[in-house]
Amino acid sequence: MGVNGPVPVKVKYGGDVRRFRLNAGQCSYEELQKRLVELYKPSFKEFVIQYKDDEGDMVRVTSEDEFVEAVIVSKAELQQGKDGGLLTLVALAVDEGKKRPSRGGPKPSGMPSFAEFFSGMPQGSFMHFFPGGRFINPIVKSIHAIPEPVKNGFKDAGIHIFESGQMENFMAIAPNILEIMRGFTAENLSVESQIEHDLDSAKVDPLIENLRAAMQDGIAEPNVNEVLDAVRAGLKEQAARRLLFVAYRRFQWATEGEAFRMREKQWEKEEGFEGEIVPKAPLKRGDEGPKVLHLQSCLIKLGKMKYENIRWRAGFFGPRTMAAIKDLQEEQNLKPEVAGSYDENTAAALKTLVENMPAEAEQSKETEESSVEFDLSNIFWLMSSFSPFLGGFRRPGYGVQQGRPGPWMAGGMPFGPHMMHRFQKAMESVSDDTRTAIEEAANSVWVNGQMQAAFTAGPQVFPLMKKFVRDTLGANANAEEDIAAERIDSFKQDLKVELDQAGLSEDSVQKILTAVEKALGEVSVRKHLHEMLKRRMARRMGPMGVLKEKPWEKDENFEGETTPKAPLEKGSSGNKVMHLQAMLVEVGKMVPANMRYRVGFYGKYTEAGVKRLQEECGLADSVQSLGSYDAVTAATLASLVEAKREGEAAKAAAPEAPATPQTA
Repeated sequence: MGVNGPVPVKVKYGGDVRRFRLNAGQCSYEELQKRLVELYKPSFKEFVIQYKDDEGDMVRVTSEDEFVEAVIVSKAELQQGKDGGLLTLVALAVDEGKKRPSRGGPKPSGMPSFAEFFSGMPQGSFMHFFPGGRFINPIVKSIHAIPEPVKNGFKDAGIHIFESGQMENFMAIAPNILEIMRGFTAENLSVESQIEHDLDSAKVDPLIENLRAAMQDGIAEPNVNEVLDAVRAGLKEQAARRLLFVAYRRFQWATEGEAFRMREKQWEKEEGFEGEIVPKAPLKRGDEGPKVLHLQSCLIKLGKMKYENIRWRAGFFGPRTMAAIKDLQEEQNLKPEVAGSYDENTAAALKTLVENMPAEAEQSKETEESSVEFDLSNIFWLMSSFSPFLGGFRRPGYGVQQGRPGPWMAGGMPFGPHMMHRFQKAMESVSDDTRTAIEEAANSVWVNGQMQAAFTAGPQVFPLMKKFVRDTLGANANAEEDIAAERIDSFKQDLKVELDQAGLSEDSVQKILTAVEKALGEVSVRKHLHEMLKRRMARRMGPMGVLKEKPWEKDENFEGETTPKAPLEKGSSGNKVMHLQAMLVEVGKMVPANMRYRVGFYGKYTEAGVKRLQEECGLADSVQSLGSYDAVTAATLASLVEAKREGEAAKAAAPEAPATPQTA
């Protein structure tokens, strides 16, 4: 059965819409496929074709009979007076020859909105040690401030690239796009004052042409135009310019350390700068900005400060900057009104020292600054800060909530800021050899442009890691003991397979495997993995599941006591606190929900449970501090627990009373 032509056709592919006619002799499924290939010249072999039928369903066309049915439906709508007769199709990409096995990636119909994508991100850090909040919070605020039509422009462009089967091509050129945007931002938006002013066409047009050149070989022209239109619209919005500003500064910091700010000499771009060698006075503790950064740069050149002194607060006049100024003042016999404050006399002395600094010393310092690579701490920061963005989309309403990683879909990175902080602390005690191996592996991936491949491997690598840790460092394992070499070798072989499939170079793979082997040889790393497994089990089993394991009985100093030995107080943690919590639950002074996320931590709920026990047992006048667990409280709690257990045992041992016969 054929179709008599002509048949008018409208087809949507990605963001591009075309209209044409299939004339007599051309009205077939095969001719339609040929026409689409001629129009779009894709790299794949065929299109998936869909249309909306008379019942509103999207129906797939895969054969001649189904194509004929689609034409009949469209003509039937025309006869019924509807806007029919025109065969409207949606074309999607498929390539059976190149298509890799699905790894659970997001489907086009499931692409989240901007609100859904960012709903689970932390809105700021409440932990003093995690700098990610200072990165993510401005990012989210900037995104919320961008008008919806502009955000929708980027979202639609991304969806159309995804639906047209060009996402793999886009990810391949993404590093070039990021480098172009990084360079543009460094030149035009690297200082906060630049954000407030609109960018003229003389700056934007070259950026657009550079992006077009980077995309045109791998992305269809309609999709390229859609992306570039979104970029132009975005750069007109101050919130979008702030987004680039914050992302640029934080990414540069994460990859180069604080050196990037000083190397760019941001103070020279500020209004009022007149080429002075040292910043103008006065400056004092609490000040911040380019002038303070200039001062810190001078102090570092003179050896009065180190880069690590300003790791988190470059440009902020804090205690370390104050201490360096005070040291300088003492050396120069200066008597300022406030020691450590930067006044006119200190500025004059500092200028003399900088001017008389040997040229070779300054040249050496410049070389040192420009040779900065990935620092291990920066890697941890980068991963924890960017973890909400990496590896896929999260289910709406889930994600990192108050620092706790939630469920991920499409293989996202299963770590959050708290886990990365604990890992960082564990790595502080590893050997220099291991640290060097890890840094070399990270630098190899970065220099070879394989970050995307590394993140792509995440969904396969983390299950391997989880199984390895569970098998070798389970609940009853001793993290102090070395892991058997054959187990490590087996894990490395499985890991190599996944890294190879992800597309990492042989050099990068070998360096990663070497780093893994060295890291597993470190006691601190094994302890961290062991603790991570325990925490995962705790989340899965709940607090009572953990307490039923009675981990306190495995402590060296445990002697079979009913209640833990005193003293314990708020802020304590460990197995003894778990023991105390278990006993408080047993006598009804706490409920498991009080310990949902802090089993083994003596917090406000444990303190309240102890205080309730003390008050109900008349110990208020016998203890030094209500809520603290002392010897008197320990003895009282032990008596309650033993009495409860004796009562339960007596009840269990008592014979059941005979049933009373019922009378009519």
